[in-house]
Amino acid sequence: MELLTLPALLLSCSHNFCKQCLELILVYQNCTQVQGWFCCPVCRKDIYLKGRGTNGLQGNILAENILEKLKEVLETLHTGEQNQLAQMCEKRGKIMNLLCLSDEKPICRIFKLSGDHSSHQVAKIADVYTERKASFAEDIQQVLQRSESTAQETELGICS
Repeated sequence: MELLTLPALLLSCSHNFCKQCLELILVYQNCTQVQGWFCCPVCRKDIYLKGRGTNGLQGNILAENILEKLKEVLETLHTGEQNQLAQMCEKRGKIMNLLCLSDEKPICRIFKLSGDHSSHQVAKIADVYTERKASFAEDIQQVLQRSESTAQETELGICS
């Protein structure tokens, strides 16, 4: 069973269908008139279209809101799953949470113990990230200070 696609329509029997699916059901049941009758595919209750076809059916805003939220959650889960897979060791299937400091490559703990990196220095990726971020911030601060002092020297040279 697939998720409804918008708009979600509410039948008088309280079952929900997406408009596109409902239009296919109407064709299948030979209900081509806007004033026609058709059977709900779930409960078999007769539904009257009241002269406006599927456009005359009430939309289910609650179902639409729930669908939107569900799609957002599924997308977030899918993105998280993709990120998790991107951090998985292809050979061992373990999470790569270590960084080989010799090769600058992420590795899993198994590679540190028994792989090509067993004799290399390693550190946790999170720790290396934090350390390098701080170092980068310091470097930027030094560049800004040098830039300011150069600008002041240039101003003094121009003013004299």
